[in-house]
Amino acid sequence: MGLIIGGAIGAVVGGGVFTAATATGATIGAAVGGVATSIASSLYSGYQQQQQMRAQGEAQQAMANYNAQVAENQQIAANQSAKSEIMAAEERSDRQKRENKRLMAQQQALTGTSGTIGSGTNILLEEDQLAEMKLQQLDILHQGELAARQHRLAAMGHASEAMGQQFMGQQAMEGAKYRGRSAVTSGWMGAAGAAGQGVSSGFASYMNYKNQSRIPR
Repeated sequence: MGLIIGGAIGAVVGGGVFTAATATGATIGAAVGGVATSIASSLYSGYQQQQQMRAQGEAQQAMANYNAQVAENQQIAANQSAKSEIMAAEERSDRQKRENKRLMAQQQALTGTSGTIGSGTNILLEEDQLAEMKLQQLDILHQGELAARQHRLAAMGHASEAMGQQFMGQQAMEGAKYRGRSAVTSGWMGAAGAAGQGVSSGFASYMNYKNQSRIPR
């Protein structure tokens, strides 16, 4: 289209005769068309890259958010496991306490039957047994607390992982936006460069036309 317009302009200027002015008009028209194409191509490329970068950033952020949600679910599960360990340990300790009471009652019954109840040896033996039974109960609770602590540590790790994933997602999106803006800027710079080259080429063609028009016929 630029070539046709340029040729038409040249024909009018030269009175319909193919002259140097006609050739110059065609050259200018072609240059204008080429410049317009270069400008449009640079701008389109920049905005297209921006859209691609944004889509990539959104995909990365979505994946990071998914991983963060998985980590948060694991954190919840670990905390629930810790509570379950404590509750289970308390239940085992209570059962052990009841069993210890039953055993002590049997021991006291046997002692009473043998007629040695209240003797110093039996009193010491009962105290030792009570102390041992108490230690058994405390050990059960302690083991439950140790198991619960492991689950709590795992929960803390999952919480940290969730925060890290969320941060990575935000960084990916910010990086994509930055690269997108850079692509648009590059497109505009390319368009400006193409426009500058077009102006320079047009000016050169115009000066060439002026110089040729001064040549005596």
